[in-house]
Amino acid sequence: MKKQVLIADADEQFRNELVKAFDGNEEFEVVGVAVDGEETQKMLRTKRADYLVMDTLMPKIDGLTILEYLRHMWHRPKVLVTSEFISKYVAVTAMRMGAQQLLYKPCDVDLIIRNLQRMDRGEAGCPVVFLWNGKQNLETLVTSILHEIGVPASVKGYYYLREAIMIAANDMDVLNAMNNVLYAEVANRLQTTTKKVERAIRGAIEIAWDRGDLDTLQRFFGYTVSNTKGKPTNTEFISLIADQIRLWMKANPEQLK
Repeated sequence: MKKQVLIADADEQFRNELVKAFDGNEEFEVVGVAVDGEETQKMLRTKRADYLVMDTLMPKIDGLTILEYLRHMWHRPKVLVTSEFISKYVAVTAMRMGAQQLLYKPCDVDLIIRNLQRMDRGEAGCPVVFLWNGKQNLETLVTSILHEIGVPASVKGYYYLREAIMIAANDMDVLNAMNNVLYAEVANRLQTTTKKVERAIRGAIEIAWDRGDLDTLQRFFGYTVSNTKGKPTNTEFISLIADQIRLWMKANPEQLK
């Protein structure tokens, strides 16, 4: 059975190109096309879409308002957001409100379909694709993930955690020797001690787990998020995020600087 896609975009040419790209696709079918936010809301109420491909800038009701509206729906489609103007505020806000991916326009409509396919297969676990200028670097990607999960930048563990994930994303073997290799490398880079690195990372994870948005945590950590299971260990947290980033980098080499 094909997955149903709703398209919401004020640009007629882009809408037509996207609809044409889906024509004959064996995995997806377009069940609705909206030209503004008001029409998008109406279609969300009447059509049970699995995916919503939506521009952030639409007449009448903007994309961020639509994302807020989706948070109160029982059946929520996965959302891929596109825009010619993605500021850091808009990107981080969209992530926290449930957008799975962000693509910077102009983008190839085939790229949108490929990302929906990966989302549908559960691949490229990183839920958001940042494209500030069509490309991004690893630090930007890790930063966006930590913001979405809810790790506050005001704690030292945020910086240690970001560094640790970047190191692990480039070499997963470091996870086999956390204290002697990974923590030591982070401590060396940020001029501190391995014990402080371990404690600060643990504290940052606890804050995210206690204060983070449940839906966001579940997208990253699945069934490990529950009242009956404890918080992930430092190793579990870092390895899962790093592995998702590696999958995304492998699937999207053209989007890396």
